[in-house]
Amino acid sequence: MSARGFRNEGPGGGGRRRRGLLAALLVLAGSLTAAIVVLPTPVRAATLYVGGIGPGNHTTIGNAMAAASPGDTVFVYGGTYRETVSMRSFVSLVGENRDTTIIDGAGGWAVYMATGANVSQFTLTNALIGVFVNERGGPDCACRIADNRITGSTVGIYLNASMNVSISNNEMVGSGISFESGYNNQIRYWNTHTIQTSNIVNGKPVYYWKDVAGGTVPPGAGQVILANVTDVTVEGQSIGPTSAAIELGFSTRVRIAGNAILFADSGFFLPYGGAVGLYHSHANTITGNAISDSRNGLYLWSSHDNTIDGNTILNSQANGVELAASQGVKVTGNTISWNRASGVVVDWPAGGNLIANNTMASTKSPRTIPICMIKIWEGSQARKRMPARRSNRRPATTRLPSSSIRHQPQPD
Repeated sequence: MSARGFRNEGPGGGGRRRRGLLAALLVLAGSLTAAIVVLPTPVRAATLYVGGIGPGNHTTIGNAMAAASPGDTVFVYGGTYRETVSMRSFVSLVGENRDTTIIDGAGGWAVYMATGANVSQFTLTNALIGVFVNERGGPDCACRIADNRITGSTVGIYLNASMNVSISNNEMVGSGISFESGYNNQIRYWNTHTIQTSNIVNGKPVYYWKDVAGGTVPPGAGQVILANVTDVTVEGQSIGPTSAAIELGFSTRVRIAGNAILFADSGFFLPYGGAVGLYHSHANTITGNAISDSRNGLYLWSSHDNTIDGNTILNSQANGVELAASQGVKVTGNTISWNRASGVVVDWPAGGNLIANNTMASTKSPRTIPICMIKIWEGSQARKRMPARRSNRRPATTRLPSSSIRHQPQPD
């Protein structure tokens, strides 16, 4: 060993070591270079253009959307585009100006959302549904609908079994925000959204309250949506026309009183829903309201032990009151007249409902034989302590004959 503790390998030994070390370093450097070469190059989000005069611009929104990848933006120049737009996940659709960039839904839906998608700065018109959000994008949609104008549509924004939808600064005329009754059967489909009062229906704000105990909704609402609330009052509102005036999901002890609702129509393609709709909501009181010219006046889905008393429900396109899969509901002292289908419908498995002391008249035309004053589907039950009253002429009332109470087979 040398004085420094290294073996003396004789003449040339140090050179061989240096050459070996140099070779090892060259091999290592080559490996690092190869590793650097194979690293993927970051993909930058692209902007695809529709309309305008730029070279390569798309002529339809659908073509641009088909070519888009997650993270891309589809920018649409002003003009009218008559098409139905199916969004792609995590793609943003942006109009040049919402006053001049128009999507004509041609009687279907204008925009069909997907997970993580955003749509803003458009006028959406001539559609059954302006913006359709459903489980297509997965329950956690996490999508954004902002700064749009929706006109000439039956339903403005339709939420079906979706979570975490952000809705802000949209102007809806003659429509509103509707929740699908059957599929929105979990509380998360109601109380995970962000719906701001910057959304307006017919110039008045949308009040969306979630997870609230107590309080009164401020006057001057364009629409009221209550999700998982308790002991809230909705009183003295004048709402309509819209797709749904007051909607409750998973809410209890809410008092809906003295409101005037006109032309609340969710459309023939959404048979479940009403001017006032209760979904999985129990022990609420609906009293002293005037509801006319709506699709259904009151609609209850799987909502039990509610009281419907002293309301006037006229000229519904379908039913005055419909109790679907609801039990222990009291329908008393109401005027339910001139509805096209039935005054009161009790359908699907339902029991223990009381229908008493209501004044009912014929369908809208006095010359037409009423379809049915009270209709109870087979398998449902309703108690009739006192006969309802009916009239084929508005001034007079008579006792409802038993032949007007019909038992129908349960629907498929």
